[in-house]
Amino acid sequence: MSQKFTILFDLDGTLVNTAPELQGKAKKTDDVIDQMTKDFIDYYSKNIVAESTLKKGVLDFLNWCKKKSIQMGVCTNKQERLSIDLLKKIKIYDYFDYVAGGDTFDYNKPDPRHLTSTIEIIGGDNKKSLMIGDSETDSNSAKAAHIPFILIEDGYTEKKNNEIHHDYLAKDFTNLEKIITKYIND
Repeated sequence: MSQKFTILFDLDGTLVNTAPELQGKAKKTDDVIDQMTKDFIDYYSKNIVAESTLKKGVLDFLNWCKKKSIQMGVCTNKQERLSIDLLKKIKIYDYFDYVAGGDTFDYNKPDPRHLTSTIEIIGGDNKKSLMIGDSETDSNSAKAAHIPFILIEDGYTEKKNNEIHHDYLAKDFTNLEKIITKYIND
């Protein structure tokens, strides 16, 4: 039996446009920041999909992956419970074999183990895996894990696309199947 192909996805800015819920920065003392962080996470967890939307083409792409028996996981630095909650509320949780949040392991992106541990848990093979993300953090973790990286444009980063290492650049998930098919057939 041949090894299944595995795709790992970043969450915020890649699968889901979550910026409306995540905006808000402040410069305060550590105690105030700790309380604000707690308050923010509490507020965010109650309003997690108020304005969040799937990136263009995500649902069609996830359905295509399922039909092709591609294993899928999420690797995000968002807390695991908030990630799972968001995926459930936006109705795509059941597509994924595993969700690794920023607090799932003792390490997170850009540490490559965040990706490689998720691939291992899913039962995949690093040589038959790739990462889809929107930032240099995603890119750096994929590069360190020695897996191909597809960069989704207009992500949550200050860097320009040409400043982020990637194997392919995609505007969104529309027709992404063509790129993935090249990897599956290699």
